[in-house]
This record gives sequence, structure tokens and C-alpha cells, in this order.
Amino acid sequence: MSPFKKLKLIKNKWYAWQMIPGYIGMRCVPYCSPIHVTKVQPKRTGKGVLTLSFINVFYAEGVQDFELDLKVLKHSENYLIAEIQYVGNIDEDRCAIISQIEFEWIEHFCPSLWEHNPPSRISSLSKDSVSYYLDRIFLHPSPVKSCGKGEKDKYSKKTGEKMKIMAHDEDSMTNLFFSEVHRLDKLQSFLNQIEWRDHSVSHFNIANAELHQQVNFSEFGKPDALIIVTDNHGKKHIVIVEVKLHTYVESCSYNLENGKFNNKINSKLNNQLSLRYRAIRSLSSIQDVGFITESEHTPNSPYSEDKVRRCKKPATCSFFKGIIQKSFQFYLVTLTADREPPFGVVDQAHEFFPIFFNQHTDTVEDFPNLGSIRWTQCLQLFEGLNSHFPESYQQHFKIPDEKEDSPETIRQVDLFVKGRQIIKYGEYHCHLSCKGYSYTIRHFRNGRFVELDRGRGDRGKYLALQNRIQVLEKAPAKPIANLSFWKNFFTSKYGDHN
Repeated sequence: MSPFKKLKLIKNKWYAWQMIPGYIGMRCVPYCSPIHVTKVQPKRTGKGVLTLSFINVFYAEGVQDFELDLKVLKHSENYLIAEIQYVGNIDEDRCAIISQIEFEWIEHFCPSLWEHNPPSRISSLSKDSVSYYLDRIFLHPSPVKSCGKGEKDKYSKKTGEKMKIMAHDEDSMTNLFFSEVHRLDKLQSFLNQIEWRDHSVSHFNIANAELHQQVNFSEFGKPDALIIVTDNHGKKHIVIVEVKLHTYVESCSYNLENGKFNNKINSKLNNQLSLRYRAIRSLSSIQDVGFITESEHTPNSPYSEDKVRRCKKPATCSFFKGIIQKSFQFYLVTLTADREPPFGVVDQAHEFFPIFFNQHTDTVEDFPNLGSIRWTQCLQLFEGLNSHFPESYQQHFKIPDEKEDSPETIRQVDLFVKGRQIIKYGEYHCHLSCKGYSYTIRHFRNGRFVELDRGRGDRGKYLALQNRIQVLEKAPAKPIANLSFWKNFFTSKYGDHN
């Protein structure tokens, strides 16, 4: 390497981004994504700090524009390593590796993108240019596919072509679903599908409903969808929907041992619900100070180890200013892959129940306006209609053919772990139940098993476990339901105090 050549960050160019630690896992699972640089501004402080603006295409809460201060620690010809310097009171310790992006990097670090969007499928030019490939997917998509002979055109009468839109991850699935809900006038039907925690049929009637996506609450995050309902009496109802492709429990993580809010897991579903709750409970501050802000946390507040969160976005504050001038209600709804309503099992005593603390009354709230809807119900909304959604649904949620998980088709060389085992999963000792490519990982905590991860006949997900678990021993041949046995087992064998 030439000592004079260093990676140059250029506006409107794609780069590879690896951030350590990432947003998931218990220690240092990296986050990897292609990024599209929109601005580079050296700080000129003499300390090697620059401000980088970029589009982060794989961010958990949707494709977003980021602007971060980076202190360069090492600058080489094809990569640089930088410490991320967060503004304000954000207590995070992260580094990023920015490098030239190549097809091999995408195939290795973004396997889902590569599997569903191979360069040959995008266009002939995409096979030769990684920048052109990423532009076509994220900046200038062109999801048009010619119809076969005699196939009727669903959406285009002029060209004889059929428009096909496929969603390949959580964000695109969310956007596709709500776009179809809007296009096919199914918003009211969606709201009527909500199953409420208090088992009521409906919390409101619907005279009118408006759908808003990615409303920016700044430090409180961005809801996947926000629906403003006006009832027959003119009263407003704010419905916030948070979307995950997995089950509720699979999408959550633990808060702190003392019951305090853990700001390291804000991309997890239970904390996303808590943050949206905190945002809406703080809307009245707009009238007092002109923006959304919490009160100072009291010592007994479960939020006391988190910062006081604020949102000063003019568009957001202006949007809610008119709503809060009159009485309104708000609701939190999850959209997940559960087979049954999750809040039938996840009650206030459950580790993954969101923290709802009312700062106005200084008490933990038994929040009744909590509801859920399942992806299977969403599919029913489009029965008999020409919709883009069902094909993407089948891609994500189809039940694997029994033959795919049969002994004849499973490659025995793949099966690095079988049956029931005791494993180390992150920092936890867990029970693994595994058959073929299907598996369930459970952690024993507070007298019960909590499901942490699951795979359903997915070879890729199964093989990825190899780098995530450590097999300790064969599990005792005792039923999962024998909780007293498992409590004694994990306490005596591994010193877990549950």
C-alpha cells in the first residue's frame, strides 16, 4: 500500500459500513449496511474529526438519512476506522469501519439482499457495477416485469406489462403492506382487525382515518405507522403501529435487572412501545414550551437511568399541536408473526411487557389501549383483490414443505447440532431444542422459559447458529413444563439465579 494513498469519501458514492457493536445481540454483533454518502465535511479542529451525512439503507426503523461526527482512528487505502462521536447525552461506545464496497462484501455481509436481488436479476449492467446495482435497488428502483403470453395485465393497460413489487426485509414489507392498505382502501378493515388486550370489540368507531408513516419523534424514535382516527363525535384517536416480521417475544429483549428502562435495546419491540408511549404522554408540553419534552425523571421512575427525551422537529410539533387542543385518546398496536394474540401471554408480570410509567401521576400504568394484529390477519384483507402483498407474504411466512425438512432432503453434513442441548447463547445459558433445520432457543428466567430465538425449516438461519452458540452438554430428558426441575438445574449447574 502506498503511504500517500488513503480512502477518499466522495459525495453521491456508495460505501460499505460496519458498526461495532450493532443494534442486536448482547455484546458485539456488528451492524452491516451499504451506505450512500450525501455530504462529507471535515471539522477542521486538528483532531481528525469529520461530519458524514449518508443514507443508511438497512436501518431497523426504515431507510434514513444519518449525520454523524466521526473521529478517524486509522485511515488506509481501502478503509478507515472511526470512533462515532454522538451529540448530546447519548451514552454510546461505537466504532465504524467504512470501506470500498464490492459484490463479495454484499454477498458475505448482506446475504438476504444478495439472495433476493442477485445482480443478474436487476439488469445486465448491474453485474459489472456495484454502484449501478445499489442505485437500481435503493435510489432508482424499477420493479417492472413483462407478462407472459396470454397473461392479463393487472395494473398497466398501456404497456401490456405487469408491475411486480416484492418486499425483502422488514422495512420494505411494512411500506408495501401499508401502501396496499391505502391503495385498496383497507385502512378501516385493518383497524377492525385489532385484538385489544382488554378483549373489548373496539375502542372507537371510525368516521374518518388518516395514515401517516415514519412520523419523526426524534429521540422517541419513528413509529412504523401512525393512524389518526376521527370518530362519529369528532374526537381524535391516535393509533401507533409497530411492525416486526418475527413473533412478539422474538422481537423483544430484557430491560435492566432492577426493572429500569434499558436504552441499549431501543430497536426491540417492547422498548419501541415504551418510547412511543412516552412521546404521546409528553405531547402536552408543546403548549407549554413549543416542543415535545418529558419532565425530569423522578428517582422511582423506571426511566430514571435514561435521559429526558425530547422532540424539537417543527413538522412533528406542528402536526400534533392541533390534535392536542381537544381531548384525544391514544393506542399502541403490534403487528407480528404470532399465531395467537401475544398479550394473552405477555401480561404486566412478563419480562417483555413494555414499561408504561405515567409521569403525570408518577405511577406505573395498567395501559388498556394495547392491541395486536397478526400477519395472517393482514393477508385476509386482500382476499380476492389484485394486490402486490400476498406474494411477499408467501416469501416471508410460508410454512416450509414437510419434505424440505425430511431426513431425505436435509444434508446430514449440515447438522452440527441435533436434539436437545444446553448451550451458551450470548451471556445466557439456554435450552436448545433442534430437529433438522428447525430449532427453538429458550432462556429460563424468573421461574419460566422465555423464547429467545426460533427457526422454522430455514437452512440459512440454522447454519448461522454455528457462530452464535456454544454447545455445553446434552440436555436432561425432562419436559419443558417441569419448571421446578429446570430452576434447580440451571441454579445448581450454572449458578443462574432465576
